[in-house]
Amino acid sequence: MSERLEALRLGTACLVGDLVTLDAEGESQDFRIMRRRWIAGGKGAVLELTIDYPAGRA
Repeated sequence: MSERLEALRLGTACLVGDLVTLDAEGESQDFRIMRRRWIAGGKGAVLELTIDYPAGRA
């Protein structure tokens, strides 16, 4: 599942509390964005999203 999530390339539009449904291979899986963290370094900044799976209550 992690490979499919990375392939989505969820961006800065995702906010804490958002519910995201991944539909793949006839299965539907829900997860919730729990935390956003920017990792900054010499090569720029990357947004890291922490998810709750399966999605709990907000």
